[in-house]
Amino acid sequence: MKRITFVFAACLLTSTLVAQQLSEPILQSAQMPMYPVIARFARVTGEVVAEFTLDDSGSVASVQILSGPQLLWRATQENIQTWKFQIPKKSTEANQEYKTTFTYRFSGREVEGDEESGKALKLTVTVSSFHEIEVISDTYKPTMQY
Repeated sequence: MKRITFVFAACLLTSTLVAQQLSEPILQSAQMPMYPVIARFARVTGEVVAEFTLDDSGSVASVQILSGPQLLWRATQENIQTWKFQIPKKSTEANQEYKTTFTYRFSGREVEGDEESGKALKLTVTVSSFHEIEVISDTYKPTMQY
C-alpha cells in the first residue's frame, strides 16, 4: 500500500512540475474588438465563449464559437482571427486549443443622436489576458418618431 501511495504521489508531483514548466503563449498583437452595430441597436449583451487553436507560427489556425448570443459571434470570431502570439520555447504540442470569453455589455451612458449623426460612442475594452476580454459600449438614446 505504501508503494502505491508513493507512486501516486510521485506521478502527481511530476505532472505538477511539468504543468508549471509549460507556459501559455503570449498575445503579441490584436485588432481592437468592436461592439457590432446591429447588436448594439438591438441592445444585445452577454458572454461569447470561443475556442481557438494556434499554428506553429503563433497565428490563429481555427476558431469555434461555443456559446453566447448569435449577434455577437461574428465580431468575436473575426477579432480572434487577428490575434498573433509568441509561442514559448517550452510549449505544449502544436495546435493546442485555448478558450477565451468575450463579455459584451453597455456602460449605462446614453448619447443623443444615432448612427447617421456621426456622434461617436465611447468604447472601452479591458483585456486581463487573452482568456478574458470585456467590451463596454455607450448606447444611443432611443428616439421616438411620430
